[in-house]
Amino acid sequence: MIFTRRFCISVFCAALLLSPAASHAEEVVLKADVEPRPGAQDVLGFRPGMPQAEARALLAKEVAGVEAKETTSSLTMNYRGVRVQSASYLDRLEASGGGQRLTLFFATPADGGALVGVDRAVIYPDVLAAPQVADVLRSLEEKYGPPSFRFPDNSRLIWAFGPRGMQPCKSLDPGCANISADFQPGRMKVYGRAVEMGQALVIAANVTPHKADRSKLHALSVVLSDNGAKLANGTSALKQMEAAAQQTHQSSSRPQSAPRL
Repeated sequence: MIFTRRFCISVFCAALLLSPAASHAEEVVLKADVEPRPGAQDVLGFRPGMPQAEARALLAKEVAGVEAKETTSSLTMNYRGVRVQSASYLDRLEASGGGQRLTLFFATPADGGALVGVDRAVIYPDVLAAPQVADVLRSLEEKYGPPSFRFPDNSRLIWAFGPRGMQPCKSLDPGCANISADFQPGRMKVYGRAVEMGQALVIAANVTPHKADRSKLHALSVVLSDNGAKLANGTSALKQMEAAAQQTHQSSSRPQSAPRL
């Protein structure tokens, strides 16, 4: 099944979308003009910059026998009375099975639609069969290194990576607060600030122990967000949308003479 989302990237978007003049939208086919950069970190082998075909194949392997749910998105921009909308693109793939849920996120075609985020959730309902929390924490640090930030009870750990490797991170820093794997055009300033602070790629792990035995793991979620890739992709897409909107406005403008007074 395929679902569709639409993003509006204009301050006056809500008003214009409701107006008759904005009912028709010129379609914009976004071009790939950003080179995707393979990420140094991964979640279960899913790495930022991974092409969609490769990500699909790995998802089918990790969650075998389950058809992935697809969600498409498009961007909408309003400019001086005209409206342009990008062609739909793959926004995410989601599959669940075997006690885990995997969601892969992609941005616009501006970078060829490469992977920019991963959200993985694993649940162990049977406390007797669940792994030890201490073992999970050890495995996380073996994979990603000492965290940039952690809650005192180890319920949440965050790793921030930049050009110089691991970076310090505070819970309220742009790159480390409200970490989300999906691409959100409205968060371009947040992505930019995170990159400036060296938090180009962030990973957050939430560790939830069983109530019956807090030494055993009940649920683990790991979220990866490539802020640098999202910033580069969104910047390119925005420029292409603006250029298309201006061109459509110029070709559609039909100014009339001033009214007779």
